[in-house]
Amino acid sequence: MENFIHGDQEPDNQLKLVDLHTDDLICIFKFCDSLTLRNLSMTCKRLHDVVREDCIWLKWSNRCMVTNQLSNEVLSRTSKKLEAKERCRISANWRYGCYREKGYNTHVRYMPWLYLQSRVLWISQGSNILAVKRLPEGLKMDSPLMNLKMGHKEDISRFVVTDDMIYSASSDKNIYGWSISTERPRPVFCLKAIHSQSILGIDCKRNILVSGSKDSTIKIWQLQETGSPNCTQTVNVSDRVWCVAVNPSLASIAVGSAGYNSVHPIQLYDTERGDELPITRSVRKNGAAVFDIRWESPDVFLTCGHDTVIRLWDLRLGRCVHAWTDPFNAPGYCLATDQHYSILCGTAHHGRAQLWDKRSTSSVQSYFGRSMASSPVYSLSFDSNQLFLAQDSSINVLDFSGYHQPGSHRADYSAYWQNKPQLTH
Repeated sequence: MENFIHGDQEPDNQLKLVDLHTDDLICIFKFCDSLTLRNLSMTCKRLHDVVREDCIWLKWSNRCMVTNQLSNEVLSRTSKKLEAKERCRISANWRYGCYREKGYNTHVRYMPWLYLQSRVLWISQGSNILAVKRLPEGLKMDSPLMNLKMGHKEDISRFVVTDDMIYSASSDKNIYGWSISTERPRPVFCLKAIHSQSILGIDCKRNILVSGSKDSTIKIWQLQETGSPNCTQTVNVSDRVWCVAVNPSLASIAVGSAGYNSVHPIQLYDTERGDELPITRSVRKNGAAVFDIRWESPDVFLTCGHDTVIRLWDLRLGRCVHAWTDPFNAPGYCLATDQHYSILCGTAHHGRAQLWDKRSTSSVQSYFGRSMASSPVYSLSFDSNQLFLAQDSSINVLDFSGYHQPGSHRADYSAYWQNKPQLTH
């Protein structure tokens, strides 16, 4: 005992952490945070092996940004299902800007739109739509799986992929529907000159197709098993329509407009009757256009636009419940979400995408897609490992799945706004 007190040696009957049964260690480690777990894993092989157990990381992985994989929609576009520990590791890469980037030049300037699936990235280029195979390191851009010449005479503004169909809209005022259920896609219908001006917004869920135009109207279409869709409602919005989004319940349609003519840029309409639905709106400046809308559930949707603010709307309360202002005061052009904690917004300046955590008032990280010229991010999508950015002359793939040692290079811009006061709206 005297030797032990003086630090000369340890008593033979001392119980060490590594002597505990594995089940006991797992119970203890479940109370540790991710940093402590990482440090424990580097102490010895025994603890390293225990910390690798998936159940220890499960609680933390469900709280992760981007990688939590809790949404069925996110899983449908995910190339690889991750174990809990991997979700925590890769989420840290997103948070601290640790990624590899690969860019693909398109050589001609477009305003492309993206749609992501687990094995394929769909990309609009001019009047065509490409289906490009996803690879672990990026995209197989040199040999697309499909190159659909949709039939438009002008560039495609937006398109949507659903139920083995692809629907595209263009400034030529036409909508095309193609079947992609087989290896040889085929045109199914063409709705010609259905609006008097360019069609800027299109969305489809199940049997409901919606189009929105510069002519200040939206049209609601009922899809038929055979033949062209049937127009059931034409609604005058009284303002140029930038985007439309169908509620997952099919009960309503959210419309984003230019914000002129004393018209609020967010409006809701009943799908069946075309009646406007009530929602509490704040006062906006003229031209505070809404450029993109994303439903997260039948009661909740996100918007972004020219006023540089992302807003979260809750129909149960009938109003905006949260707002986040871009730290660089740039308009938001497009949105993507994991339908849980994370929001990604493509901005109008320098190919930048901004990552937000709904649990925080300040932004988490910025990502800049490399390009020959400064360009907005016109469209973006992501899964747990990769972020896809569409600029006017390039598609950029940011891969966060790699291993980064402490002190390695990372593109962390969060210090810019950590001490900067946030505006409230």
